Amino acid sequence: MNKNIKLSLVTFVTFSGIASASVCPDMTIGGAPHPNGGGFVAATASVQNTVTVGPNASVCETAIVTGNVTIADIARVQGSANVSGSATINGNALVYGNANIEGGLITNNAHVYGSARIADNAIVAQDAHVYGNASLADSTVVSSFAEISGNAELHDASQVFGRAKVLGDAKLFGNSSISDVAIVNGEVSLFGTSKIRGSAQVTGRVTLSEQADVYGGADIKGTNIFIADSAKVLGNTVLRDSVKIYGLATVYGSSTVKDDAEIFGRSLVSGSVLVEKSAQIFDNAIVNGKTVSGNAMVYGRSQITEGASARGSSRIYGEAIISGKALVTGTARVYGQAGVYDDAIVESNGSVYDVAQVYGRAVISTGGVAHGNASIFGTYKLTTDVSEGNYE
Repeated sequence: MNKNIKLSLVTFVTFSGIASASVCPDMTIGGAPHPNGGGFVAATASVQNTVTVGPNASVCETAIVTGNVTIADIARVQGSANVSGSATINGNALVYGNANIEGGLITNNAHVYGSARIADNAIVAQDAHVYGNASLADSTVVSSFAEISGNAELHDASQVFGRAKVLGDAKLFGNSSISDVAIVNGEVSLFGTSKIRGSAQVTGRVTLSEQADVYGGADIKGTNIFIADSAKVLGNTVLRDSVKIYGLATVYGSSTVKDDAEIFGRSLVSGSVLVEKSAQIFDNAIVNGKTVSGNAMVYGRSQITEGASARGSSRIYGEAIISGKALVTGTARVYGQAGVYDDAIVESNGSVYDVAQVYGRAVISTGGVAHGNASIFGTYKLTTDVSEGNYE
């Protein structure tokens, strides 16, 4: 007899509109319309009378809903979820698992599950999924198919949208954002108005601050990577381990920066450059050559172009130009308005400055100094100090 009564109750609720709206996974456990709104509440769920459960919404299984919560439209709360405060769950949103909703808005087919936490005025909308141990607080927004999981945290007014994925122990603060199809994983931290977007992938212990911007197909992976100020990393740039890019610097193309290298000031690195091993590029320097490595420094308004390289502890500055397949290495210095071109080499403690020019396969070696208006050609090897004339 009791069984028949239970089945009659389920049939009554179903034909009152719940079946075409939000139906509990197991309607055989019974339940009743909530006194404040008329939505279905399973017999095993706990819902305070201060809660509003709209006529097409439902609370199922062992979910607990307290406070001034509103569950509307065809939204559903189920599993062992705990919803409290002034949270609003509407549209066809779904909250389940051990999710803890302490405030905010969950709407438009958004899913919150696992042990995720939503608090304050946070918003989860438009097919977004928040799960694992992820946490959203303050005025954060996750929308448009984005996924937040692991131990990720969003604070302040940070946002994740598009089809972006934020995993691991990532943390967002300020007005930072992750969007498009970007993937962020690990101990990644964003501050200020920094952005990760496009198809960029950022993994490891990486920090973005101020107005830093990472986009395109950038691939950033490793530890102690810092991108700050108004620096930009884009294209198919690769960053690896202990790299600092800051100021107004821009790195793009297919360049690789790794191993304690620093790029800052208003410098520009493009093409397929390898910048590594404590090398520094700064001021207004432009590098789209081959390699800057070791303890080499490129600064001022100097340029390294085409297949040229700077290695060792060399210094290139002023308005110097290194081009072709030229190499500056050792403790060599090239500065002023000097130029080193073709397959020329400046090595050891050699120096080229003023408006001196070096071409062909010429070598400026130990003790060699070309300055003034001197020009070195062919295969000439300079080991003395010259300030004028042509040498070949």
